[in-house]
Amino acid sequence: MLPLLPPVLIPSMVTVLASSTTSGDIVIDEANTVTIGGISTGGSNGNIKVTTRAGTLTVGQAVTANGSGDVTLTGTSGISLNNDIRTTTGNITLTGAVTLGADTI
Repeated sequence: MLPLLPPVLIPSMVTVLASSTTSGDIVIDEANTVTIGGISTGGSNGNIKVTTRAGTLTVGQAVTANGSGDVTLTGTSGISLNNDIRTTTGNITLTGAVTLGADTI
């Protein structure tokens, strides 16, 4: 079994982030602002965790954790929701001031 490594901070601003996995978790620890272009755990029970250390986290496309996977989004300067956040039976946790886009109401 490989040892777990600490998260690596990405030094530049990510404008669009898209990720998908069919097994395991998706963990993103961003130093600045990030816009999610779509994240999915596919058919697994994986968790999704996205954190911005400084800046806004924008959900531009759907974030989906299938099965019992949890979704945890943390935006130090806030979270802008412009699309769906879903999990089949897991929990959804949003930390930061949340702004809802017109399509999310």
